[in-house]
Amino acid sequence: MVDKLIDFILNQIKNIVPFTIILQFNNGVKYRFGKYVRTLTPGIYFKFPYLETILQENSVDTTILLPALSIDNLVLRASIGYKIRDMGKYYNNVYDTKSAISDLGCVVLRLACIVNDKSVINDVDFGGYLCKLLQKEVNPYGIKIKFFELIEFSESRSYKLFNENVRLES
Repeated sequence: MVDKLIDFILNQIKNIVPFTIILQFNNGVKYRFGKYVRTLTPGIYFKFPYLETILQENSVDTTILLPALSIDNLVLRASIGYKIRDMGKYYNNVYDTKSAISDLGCVVLRLACIVNDKSVINDVDFGGYLCKLLQKEVNPYGIKIKFFELIEFSESRSYKLFNENVRLES
């Protein structure tokens, strides 16, 4: 109960203060009456208490490790590096950007593996190809994809292949 009271008091103090400082590694957006006004870069900004809201987000390079994907008889794991390019799109066009990038990365990787054969997937430039495909998908989110690289690539016998071999032998 006391912790909620402290949170409420701190929130009210933040709302009353007529300025916000955006640090060097952040960017922000300003909303007036809940409507997007503009994107803010590092510095000090004045606001009308309770009428304007300023949200901040870390804008330095960030990475996401995708979960292991099993595609036919391949097991793949990849890493994606990105940076927020347009804070307005980042806040206004998608709810959870990290999940969206991760999910879209998995979809792009799966489709690229289905279309291409194993020799192309093992190629050094495959990451650049994946990066271009993912960049097209995340443009509306204000994100710049820095890299999309496979970090694990292995072949494994899947249950499907094992099952087909058993049927062929009998």
